[in-house]
Amino acid sequence: MNTSNNNPLNILDLPNEVLLNIISKLSFIDVFYSLVNINERFAQLSLDPLYIRHLDMTVVTMKSFFEYTFSVDDQVLSRICENILPQIHSQVNKLTIEQHSIERILLNASYPKLYSISFVNFQKDILLQYLTVRFNSNVIDGIQLHDEILIHMPRLNKFTFSINTKLLIENDIKTDITTKEDIQHSFIGKEFGLVQVGSYVYYKRLCSIIEYHIYTLPYQFENFLHLNNSFQGGMFHNVRCLTMKNDTHHFEHQLLKVISQDFPFLKELIIKNVLPQQKQHSSSLITFRHLILLNLAEAHVDYAEEFLVDKNIHLPCLLNLRIKFESLEMVTKNFTNDATRLTCAKLKKLHIDDDSNEIIRTKKFMLYFILKQM
Repeated sequence: MNTSNNNPLNILDLPNEVLLNIISKLSFIDVFYSLVNINERFAQLSLDPLYIRHLDMTVVTMKSFFEYTFSVDDQVLSRICENILPQIHSQVNKLTIEQHSIERILLNASYPKLYSISFVNFQKDILLQYLTVRFNSNVIDGIQLHDEILIHMPRLNKFTFSINTKLLIENDIKTDITTKEDIQHSFIGKEFGLVQVGSYVYYKRLCSIIEYHIYTLPYQFENFLHLNNSFQGGMFHNVRCLTMKNDTHHFEHQLLKVISQDFPFLKELIIKNVLPQQKQHSSSLITFRHLILLNLAEAHVDYAEEFLVDKNIHLPCLLNLRIKFESLEMVTKNFTNDATRLTCAKLKKLHIDDDSNEIIRTKKFMLYFILKQM
């Protein structure tokens, strides 16, 4: 007698817990477009309040570590906006959207319980248009935050922020320069409770620009933008991606040492500085213990030497490097320099910025880099 069970397993025979686990591994776009209309059970599982409260409306397509897109197909997006969002909009707490779909997603429904929104893959100018309410002639400080924002939100019990402001000083307009002390004082006496606020001010005299950064402490965000030479330290355990930018003053070894200590769990570092260093060499070794991505595409060759020579900076986990070909060729001495070989040999991905797009992969180049991707 044949006692084997020849009945094929049907996915509908699985318990809800297993189906929810499967659904959670899929993108929201795939679930909403493909599963919601199968039957009533799949619809209930796909639109479960616990599942949809953190709604990511992007689809990631990776071309390389540095090149990826988040766009959703137009037909798919239309169907979701017309049929799905009206059913779930009131239950969404967090929302992630990309440039192509922002208007259709935000204008198709209201989100009364939304407390967090993330923008990904936006062109800088376009994102600025969406986020700019007005251009101010003064810096955003505690007084402005209170009088123009917080006073209208009486039920708000926590306010965490990181705000960068850039102020252009025009010759024909009298501008009072706000100091760091002014900013810190502006938070006293307002309804910020026991919240600590950090800040720094950087005055670019040559181009008459003042840059301000104010943020709550402890710093809660994973990204820290436009750090410059006015940075005075602090502990930033949550930061994973840091951008250092300065077009009027170089970054020296000592500042990089402070960064390695104050951002101990940093994974991505982007340096934008075309000015040469003045004190390149130091006896103190710097270690970025968790750094996996280093972007030097907009940096002077001195920073390539600083980071890639293992006696200057130790990068035990570095896997991805973005750099100009000219800088790479110089710092490796045409791919013969033993001082940079140890760091370069560990790379899994090398992204070279070169205007000609005609990088010749010589035998020396291929032997110097043992790469999985180029």
